[in-house]
Amino acid sequence: MKIIVIGIGCNPPEFLNKLSETFSAKISFDKIRLPKDSYNPEKDQFSAEKILNVLREKEFKKFKPDKILGVTEIDIDVRELNFVFGLSEIGGRNCLISLHRLHPEFYGETNEKLFDERTLKEGIHELGHSFGLDHCENKKCVMHFSNSIEEVDKKSSRFCEKCTKILSELELK
Repeated sequence: MKIIVIGIGCNPPEFLNKLSETFSAKISFDKIRLPKDSYNPEKDQFSAEKILNVLREKEFKKFKPDKILGVTEIDIDVRELNFVFGLSEIGGRNCLISLHRLHPEFYGETNEKLFDERTLKEGIHELGHSFGLDHCENKKCVMHFSNSIEEVDKKSSRFCEKCTKILSELELK
């Protein structure tokens, strides 16, 4: 299994090499430019769908990744929501997370360890979707839907037994 972490308009956080522990994967890093046409001036945010489309179009031939996790510092949204922490192709190759609202400073806090934990949780969550997992009802499971930073903080960085079983039944390529 090969996962590439792509910084989109930023350098990808090197601590995301910890994803290798969850997915038994080789982690590589690269970066690309932020697609200018993804900006929505009405919302002062960037379209997660448009950024995901850019990842979909790229081949990253030198890495030959099985999964691609895009990481950006900008605030992202999808049409029907005010913001999202991330977006994924369910059962696909590509997923995306935004670090913008994961920074404790966004909420008037300072805690670098908390930022790392939040980022890892959301990376695992979106990669879980790319393997075909849906949102989980277990509030401690990393696959539980998070509509607020408090919900991100409450959940674990691990899959629950049910999600672990589903993952083990999937062919992780």
